[in-house]
Amino acid sequence: MEWSFVGSKSHQRWLFYAFEHRFKKIIAHAFGPRSASTLNQIFGRLPSYSFRYYYTDDWKPYTSALPEDRYVVGKLFTQRIERQN
Repeated sequence: MEWSFVGSKSHQRWLFYAFEHRFKKIIAHAFGPRSASTLNQIFGRLPSYSFRYYYTDDWKPYTSALPEDRYVVGKLFTQRIERQN
């Protein structure tokens, strides 16, 4: 995710995107407030195949939205997408 603001920091907007690690491609994105609603938008845009793992930061809505056995919190696989910011 990347964030910016419009006019003031009270109007923050986040760019959520899903990155396919093997092919180094962004496969889906959503733009809006950092909310569960925007998170659900990106899930709705993901291709309809199953993912082995989801690598994210420690933002609380991920805990309830992602399957616990395939959800990994940390920087190990998020560094490449952060370099693109």
